[in-house]
Amino acid sequence: VAYAVLTLKTMNNSSLGTVADARLFYEKMKQSSERRDEIYGQRARNEVPSLVKLAHEAMSQSRGMEVYDMLGLERVGRSSHGKTKYSCLKCGATKCADGSKLFVCTKCDAVHYCSASCQKNDWADHKHSCKLLKKEAAEEKAAAARKKSEDDAVAKKSEDEANARADQAAADLLAELDMESGAADKGKKKVKKKKKGKKK
Repeated sequence: VAYAVLTLKTMNNSSLGTVADARLFYEKMKQSSERRDEIYGQRARNEVPSLVKLAHEAMSQSRGMEVYDMLGLERVGRSSHGKTKYSCLKCGATKCADGSKLFVCTKCDAVHYCSASCQKNDWADHKHSCKLLKKEAAEEKAAAARKKSEDDAVAKKSEDEANARADQAAADLLAELDMESGAADKGKKKVKKKKKGKKK
């Protein structure tokens, strides 16, 4: 299930990897699934976790999506229900029955459902990945906070250095003006002394 989650998240978010990366996760998911069936016996279709089904569907619809990566464009997840970034984890619907937007699982804040019924019926499967997704989201949030803190520190350091350079430049300019002013004063004094000498 973990590899199914990685497959889906990578397919739906270009910043997490390419289609090729998603395919690697998908192949690992299939190998794990096949190994599980070898040990415990072949599962009926309705016993296959919904995340695994959605990963199969996502990869079956991924043909040609490499062009997004080549062009550096954001990929949008596709399904047989139409082009959408999100779909109900249980039934694949892209909207609620009343036409409103899907709602998100409040525990992991990652997967979507079209109804309380779908969410309840999917919990047996989703609960295994819910904690993983929640942990991943927390790690992403912490990483984003760390990056922001680091970026702020770098920006502050750059600003401090720029201010220090500006202060130094101002000090150098003032010192230069003082020297010029001092030289001018000395020149005036010499001129006055010469005039006094001529008068005598």
